[in-house]
Amino acid sequence: MIDLSFLAAAFLAALPLHLVPGASPAGDYDATFAEAEAFWTPWLKGEGAKGLEARYTSKAAAKQRVLVVVPKGTSASKLAKSAEKVVKVFDGLFAKAERDAASAPPRTAVLFSLKGPKSLASVAAHVGASVPRLAGWASAAGQGTGFALEEPLAAGWLETVKTSEVWSPENELANRLTRLLTIERFGRQPQWVAQGLAWHVEIAVCKDVYCFPYRTGFVSKKEHRSWPKRLGALMAQRGDGAIEMKELSGWSRSSWNETSASLSWGAIEMLVEHYPEELPKVLDAYRKLRDTDGRNTAADGSWTVIPDYEIPAEMELEVLGRELGVDFLVELGKFARKPNTYRRPR
Repeated sequence: MIDLSFLAAAFLAALPLHLVPGASPAGDYDATFAEAEAFWTPWLKGEGAKGLEARYTSKAAAKQRVLVVVPKGTSASKLAKSAEKVVKVFDGLFAKAERDAASAPPRTAVLFSLKGPKSLASVAAHVGASVPRLAGWASAAGQGTGFALEEPLAAGWLETVKTSEVWSPENELANRLTRLLTIERFGRQPQWVAQGLAWHVEIAVCKDVYCFPYRTGFVSKKEHRSWPKRLGALMAQRGDGAIEMKELSGWSRSSWNETSASLSWGAIEMLVEHYPEELPKVLDAYRKLRDTDGRNTAADGSWTVIPDYEIPAEMELEVLGRELGVDFLVELGKFARKPNTYRRPR
């Protein structure tokens, strides 16, 4: 079944995250947790949650950084513990990154473990009714298997998908929550960065990969744990051919690209392992570029966000060169071919 989780991107027109009205100050999740509860309580307690596959309950996790919503009969504590594992791994990547005055403020991420398609459609309808610009997304979301939204900061997935043999709710939680945490900390990132990070954390927490956004067709069992081998095989096929930035930045959010997926994971692995101090600087630079260039400014000084804006490939590459101090594509080629012996230049 096709994953429609990224469809929301086409309808987003929110303010930059650090300008969202009512946002809480850095480090304080009390206010933002209350805001998340206020947004979703009408669905939990109201007419929207009636006539579904199950009634739902909620539980706070990771010191109110996450709110999990589960059908009654599903262990909220188990999902909360899984969410805390994801937060711990994510924070381990960016522990040294301090929020400055211009950074995106803390926001509570909301996770929905959904009993069935009626529940998914109902959650989407609540979003569409509350956020008019997402009405188009909401009308189609119920046909998918899950979602991940920037505003409101929320993600959900079906507990079971009868038409798919490659479905793991635990992996869905790890992958989708990582995408939300990335948005919460650094704003919307290029697809290769966001999904590469999601796979890194998914593997760290679940030891395998079950999330293949927009991929259709058969997925063999060996693919779930074969990412290093797949990247090596890809590089062997291309011989000495150089990696081009468009192979990363040209990956559409609404498509599956095997080459881009493998390179995205490899790029993030290289940055995590060998450029850990520079990694948050790269993401923060991308956040600033999107905040400044991803908007239309009117003559009176007012402005609106360009919902489908993507940072140009040459600008992404310029940031990588500046922040890493190396030729990123050359180093990625070296790492992808021989990850076990790679050493960053001194």
